[in-house]
Amino acid sequence: MIEDRNVTLIRTIHLQYKGDKTMCETNAYIEVDGKEELFLENVDIMKPEDGKIHMRNLFGEQKIFEGSIKEISLNKHRIVLKK
Repeated sequence: MIEDRNVTLIRTIHLQYKGDKTMCETNAYIEVDGKEELFLENVDIMKPEDGKIHMRNLFGEQKIFEGSIKEISLNKHRIVLKK
C-alpha cells in the first residue's frame, strides 16, 4: 500500500532536543461531533491519494482514512483528520 520512495507528506521519526535523541510519537485523530477520537498511534508515514489518506505507524500497522487532513501540529505531534 505505501512505498517509502513515494511518500510525499510526512516522514519524521527522530528529533534532536537538548542534545538527547527523543522519539517523536505523532498520533492521528478523527474529529467527530467536535471531539477527537484516536485513529492511529505513532504515525510514521502518510500518503494522500484519491480522497483517502494511507498511513503506516512505526510498527508497520497500516490504516486508510477516507477524508482529509484538518490540521497537522508538528510541535504537538498531532494529526487531525476530518470526513
